[in-house]
Amino acid sequence: MSDIMLHGVLNTPPDLWTDSEIDKIQRHSRYVEASERIKQLEYDNEFLLSKNKELYKRYKFISVTSLSISIAFFLFAIYRLFS
Repeated sequence: MSDIMLHGVLNTPPDLWTDSEIDKIQRHSRYVEASERIKQLEYDNEFLLSKNKELYKRYKFISVTSLSISIAFFLFAIYRLFS
């Protein structure tokens, strides 16, 4: 079911519900679907947060290394200039 349809079903006011068995089954099915989507979104969020932390650590190291190399080249250039 599309997100728009799912939101429509989940936000239907109770006074529009019918007491038919089909209505109850369909509502329950939508509740289960919404629950599964929430679980998947939570899993995806945790996965992306862990990847973000991993990338931050990796690129933080690279940026420090790059800065160190740049400083070394700068100092070498000054040494060559004055020697």
